[in-house]
Amino acid sequence: MREIKYQGWNGTKLLVVKTINFGDDGIWWSPNLLRNPLYHTSSYPIRQYTGLKDKNGKDIYEGDILEIYMGGSKQDDPYVVKNMLEFYFDCNREDSYYRITHTEVIGNIYENPDLKGEKC
Repeated sequence: MREIKYQGWNGTKLLVVKTINFGDDGIWWSPNLLRNPLYHTSSYPIRQYTGLKDKNGKDIYEGDILEIYMGGSKQDDPYVVKNMLEFYFDCNREDSYYRITHTEVIGNIYENPDLKGEKC
């Protein structure tokens, strides 16, 4: 069973999410257990840990930008992780030539919007 972890973007940096509140006015999150400050997900999104790690042991989250290596060769375009299932099905095809041999997190869509990600 994979570990459930979240990170939230507060407009400046990524923070570990400690509290998630589901209210009538949407979903709110906080980087601490005291729920202060609260960030609304419509303006300050959260991202979930996929349960996967890159070649350096770094956790892979939704919104991470990865360098992909397939069949031992680096792919030309980086890949943006949208969610765990899409990542698995897009990149781990049955043909072993296309199977990912390893990945490396090179950034994320919040801190590195200039890195363009594609599908593998």
